[in-house]
Amino acid sequence: MAGSYEKFNPIIQIYGRGKPVVAVFGCLHGDEPVGKKVISALSKIKIIKGTLITIIANPYALKNKKRFIEKDLNRCFPGKQKGKMEERIAYQIMQKIKDVDYVIDIHSTTTDTRDIAIIKHKDIKVRKLLKMIKPKKVVLMPKGFGDNSLINFCPAGVSFEYGQHNSSHTYRKSLYDIKKVLLYLK
Repeated sequence: MAGSYEKFNPIIQIYGRGKPVVAVFGCLHGDEPVGKKVISALSKIKIIKGTLITIIANPYALKNKKRFIEKDLNRCFPGKQKGKMEERIAYQIMQKIKDVDYVIDIHSTTTDTRDIAIIKHKDIKVRKLLKMIKPKKVVLMPKGFGDNSLINFCPAGVSFEYGQHNSSHTYRKSLYDIKKVLLYLK
């Protein structure tokens, strides 16, 4: 895609201040709109302690209802400053989340897969997140698979695969578990 990439920047909002810092990602894939809906609901809650960062990662793909424009964003991390559009977005995101303590990455699917947490690391912070949300299943991504995914580059990252794209269950369960994390970490 030729031309300027500036209009394709992620949409980043910051609420509260201090520690812990929790980043919630939606729409790394533009065909997974549930993340935008959850982030919209999160923008209405009051943060008492700590910082909440919400990120609509690929708004242009979301607007066009496409998984991605040039390259799968969740296979582009840590990104490239002068790469393809999604590589540039990944690079920008990594610059913004350097001091984040926890990352929650919201996904949805076309299948009836429900309530799965995907992790790349089993460190103490990730185990703490899993204890809070109590997913039905946890998938530990093996080394070599998903090595350029967002959660691979986060100190404590969990991807939610909570159900179908436009399912009310996917929305409600994602929002509920994120609120649990925010309450527990305060």
